[in-house]
Amino acid sequence: MTEGRSAFLRVGLLIVAGVALLIGWGWFLGGPQIRNGALYESYFGESVQGLEIGVAVRYRGVAVGRVTDIGLVTAEYGSGGDPTVDQATYRLVFVRYLVDPKRVGRVPDTATAVKLGLRARLASAGLTGLTYIELEFQDPNRNPAVAVPWTPVAEYIPSVPTTLSRVEDATKLLIDKL
Repeated sequence: MTEGRSAFLRVGLLIVAGVALLIGWGWFLGGPQIRNGALYESYFGESVQGLEIGVAVRYRGVAVGRVTDIGLVTAEYGSGGDPTVDQATYRLVFVRYLVDPKRVGRVPDTATAVKLGLRARLASAGLTGLTYIELEFQDPNRNPAVAVPWTPVAEYIPSVPTTLSRVEDATKLLIDKL
C-alpha cells in the first residue's frame, strides 16, 4: 500500500518540477524581451503573411527588437467611431513591436525621426519566407507619413510598401497604359 503512495508522490513531484522548469525556461528566454523596450506601432496596407509575433525588428540588419502584436485596425480602433469600408486607413493591419533602446543608442525622439524619414518596411529573410520588420530612413517627401484618424496605443512609425509591392504597382500601371 505504501509503495503505491510513494510512486504517486514521486510522479506528482516530477510533474511539479517539470512545470516549474518550463515556466523558468520561458521566463529566462522571453522575460528580458518583454520587459525592456519602447513600444511602437506601424500600419501596413499590404499582406503581412509570414510575419509572426516574436520575429525580429531590425535596423540596418541589426536586431533591435521583437514584434509583440499583429491585428486588424478595424478590430483595434474601429469600435469607437464609424469606420466605413471606403476609408483606406481602416483596411490596414497594425503591427506593434518593442525596440530595446540599449541596442539602438542615442537617437532623436520618435516625432523628429519620423520627420527625418524613419519608416517601417516588411522585409523577407531570403528563401525561408520569414518576414520581419526593417526600420530605415527614407525620403520623407517621396514617402510621406499617413495621418490616422485614431490615437495609436503606442508611438507611431509610418510604413512604406515593400519593394515587391512597388514593382507590382508599376507593372499594373504599365499594363494599364498599354
